Order: sequence, then C-alpha cells, then structure tokens
Amino acid sequence: MNQKADLTGVRGDFAVVNVAAFKKPWICLEENGASHEFDDEAAARAFQREQRLASGRDPMTGDLVGTSMPNAAVVEAYLHVKSLFPEVRMVRYDAQSDCSYTTIDGVAPWFAGHEIDRHLLDDACCSLEDFPVIYLEPALLGAAKVYAEAAKKPFKFWEEKVSEAMNNLRGIKVEFQSNLSNHASNAREIELSGQMVTIKVAGIDPRVTLWHEEALPFLQIQFDDGFVYNAYDEELFSHDKRLHALTAAVCGGFAIARDLGYTGPTALSAQATPEVKREFVNRLDVFRVTECSQGSNCPPAYRVARKAA
Repeated sequence: MNQKADLTGVRGDFAVVNVAAFKKPWICLEENGASHEFDDEAAARAFQREQRLASGRDPMTGDLVGTSMPNAAVVEAYLHVKSLFPEVRMVRYDAQSDCSYTTIDGVAPWFAGHEIDRHLLDDACCSLEDFPVIYLEPALLGAAKVYAEAAKKPFKFWEEKVSEAMNNLRGIKVEFQSNLSNHASNAREIELSGQMVTIKVAGIDPRVTLWHEEALPFLQIQFDDGFVYNAYDEELFSHDKRLHALTAAVCGGFAIARDLGYTGPTALSAQATPEVKREFVNRLDVFRVTECSQGSNCPPAYRVARKAA
C-alpha cells in the first residue's frame, strides 16, 4: 500500500491508474490523495467521467469547461433533447448551426425517427455569440431551476437585469440630446442638449415612480448643475456599450411584454398565465437589439453611414 501513483499533468483532474499495490487492480486518484478502487477499468473510467462532469470538466478529456450559466434558449433546447434521450449529459456548440448533444461517454444520440423541435435547437444556436462552448448537465439543470423560479416572478427577473446594467454603467457620463421640437415650452431641454449627464434611475416600476406603464420607459438623468430630468433612451448617446446594454434591458422588457399582449412587465407579472410568464423570461434572457433607426436628434459623432443599396 506504500506505492504512489504519478499524478503529473492531472492537477485538479481525476486520474485512473493500474497499481498492483492496492487491493483492487484499478483506482481513481484525486489531487487531494483520496483514492477509489475498482475491479475493472470500465468501472473506474465511468466513475472518473462522473467526477469530471460534476467538477466542471469535459468527461472524456478532463479539460476544464467551467460552470457559467447557460441562457434560457440553450436550457430549453437541452431539456427538450433530454426528454427524448435521457442519457444525454452535455451539449457542445461549435458554430451557430453546429451543435452536438452527447452522453457522458461522448456518444451522440440518433435523432432520426424522433420528433425533434428543430426551431428550439436553432434558437439556442443563434442565441450564442462565442464559439466553441460546452455546457455540462449540472450547469444546465441548475439554470433550469433558476429560470423556473424567475417565471414565477418575471418582473423581479427583469428588474434584476436592469439593476445589473445600471451598476455596470455607474459613474459613466453620456450625452443628452433632446428630441423635443424647437418650441418656447421646450427651451430648457433644448438649451441642455449636448451636455454630458449621469443616469441616476431607470424608471421601470410604476408603483415607485407613479408613472403609467402605458407610456414609454424613461431614464432619470442628472446634469452637472444638479438639474434632474426624465429622458427617453433615444435622447442619450455614447459609444460605451454599457449604455446600449442598459437601454436594451429596459426597453427589451417592454418590447417583449407588449408583444405578448400586455402594457408592460408589471401588468404581465400580475395578469399573465404561467406559460406566458415563462415565455417572457426566456425571451428576455436572450433579448438583443439587432437593428435601430437614427433619429433626427442624433449628434453627428454618433451617426452611422447608411450602406448603399
């Protein structure tokens, strides 16, 4: 029992070795020295793969995959495939049209003859921007629980996304450019155009702001002289992507809620069925602004040249 196995090159992984000094011929050694003995190599390899999966590693290679939370589209597609093939334990995306669902042994199930919802799988592929990426079952099932809980309180889920975007933008100044007409009653706002401002509050909760949800959402801004004003997202400009992320989070909640037939997220949270709430959460999690038009108030520094037809 005094013979030691060589763990070189497997730091943090689970090594399978054949050491005659142990009671059983095959053992699985952990970095901390703990050992697990098996009668045959197949059992040792199966244990190794399970331990790798649980610790965020590729079951076949031992490479660290990580445990980042997959988005709702990826989770929904995985659960769909899992319902048809319970043996599936992971999914790998190599491109927006190339994904593979596999067992812990690296075997991909045969989809032919099964009612696979290709739209779900395609939506999951298109929701990702970085490739390749691997998601393991522990992260996928953990995310599924998070989204299931979020569907019970969709407004809170949206509020947390807006809050995260607000925190990321904290301390960053953006340019204000009023979109109001050049009229005497708008003189103050016109005068302030071109100044840099700080975003203080996202006006998303009518229960707090006493603002009606049928109106457009606003962002409360503050000028250097202390003047506070409720601006619309199309009146604020910056090359900083964090402003884009904030306006996408705020406006995305309203766009999706209204597309689902409600005045806004508050009304949806109070009135919608569980199925609609779940769809709101799933769509919000992967919402991105892919196209927008430039208003007449857009400063020259932020204008984008139009592509020739």
